[in-house]
Amino acid sequence: MKKVLPLLMLLCIMLVGCKKENTFELSEEYYNNEESLIEISNKELKSLENEKKSFAVFVYLPNCTTSSEFNEVLTDFLEQNQISFYKISGLDTDNTKIGETLKFYPSVVIYNEGEIVSYLRSDNDEDTEYYKSVEGFKEWFTKSVSLKEVSNTNNSGTSSTINRNSNISDITISEDKINIYFFWGSGCPRCEELFKFFESIDSDYGKYYNLYAFEVWKNEDNGLFMDKFLKELDKKEGSRTVPYFIIGDEDFEGYGSSMDEEIKNTIIDKYNSRDKINKFETLINNN
Repeated sequence: MKKVLPLLMLLCIMLVGCKKENTFELSEEYYNNEESLIEISNKELKSLENEKKSFAVFVYLPNCTTSSEFNEVLTDFLEQNQISFYKISGLDTDNTKIGETLKFYPSVVIYNEGEIVSYLRSDNDEDTEYYKSVEGFKEWFTKSVSLKEVSNTNNSGTSSTINRNSNISDITISEDKINIYFFWGSGCPRCEELFKFFESIDSDYGKYYNLYAFEVWKNEDNGLFMDKFLKELDKKEGSRTVPYFIIGDEDFEGYGSSMDEEIKNTIIDKYNSRDKINKFETLINNN
């Protein structure tokens, strides 16, 4: 019998290793809030633990550069997915499950029904990539939490037909349509006007193009992507002046309603000559 036990134990380990990790959803109260990171106190955290809530909390250190940089990544992730996390200073976690579990910050801690199910380890080299980008963090987070599908909205909360947070990996070079690359900044009123314009012409002109929109004031990766276009077009890199958009191979700076007809005419003109427009294909493929 003693010889059988090691084999049974090995079999159990193999079965556990192959089992798909279960995920859960955060409740509706964490979606579509005005604030993406909600500051809580030690008392409020203990209350959430005692009430067996399911939530995520960003644990930071005040005046810590790494915490500040990670805060920007988290903010972009939360805005893209229209979800909210709590946040708390690591100095204010005494007598909580976080205080008992974590030794190093910053981190994000995921709770399911009042219990910690996962957290980022800032002292672990394997977790480093999860801190650097929205895509990296999303990869880690969705191992535990299933994100809800969210509709695209503008700052006023109304529905939008445009994906405002395109990924560079989404871009395709099509023989049937031209590409429009739209670089915008969060809080830019002219950008909002241009979004509304593109929405207004979508039913008539959308068949001619694929529109990719990249926020560049908060998202540094998108800003660097914009720089590549500026360099290709012999413009000043790093300006991040928005709105800036490229239709086919022709670029535009700023926006006003007086440009509407020019934009529509350019779309048709570039569509009709699309077989000659491959100027940015190498740039896209090498990004």
